[in-house]
Amino acid sequence: MSDKERNFIPNISIKAEQVLIGSVLLGLKPIADVKPQGFYVDLHKDIFNVAAQLFTAGQPIDLAAIIENCVKSKVFDKAEDAKLYLDALVNMAEQSAES
Repeated sequence: MSDKERNFIPNISIKAEQVLIGSVLLGLKPIADVKPQGFYVDLHKDIFNVAAQLFTAGQPIDLAAIIENCVKSKVFDKAEDAKLYLDALVNMAEQSAES
């Protein structure tokens, strides 16, 4: 590995990841257009994977289903924690869409 590769810091934006997930939950961004490799934060990858599994199974990607499956998959310990975080992502996406 070269020095350049070893010192590479990915160009990431946690807020952009949050808005992207919120946009998927709102139906503003088709999940098929999103790639899991685009997420740097493990929590965001895990949430996306839950949504992708629902999509693949032909189930709705709505907040209630995501919360339930995130808890089942141990992404969050409690439904309340999942709801708080996912609500925040949805709000961020709504604000981004309005601006």
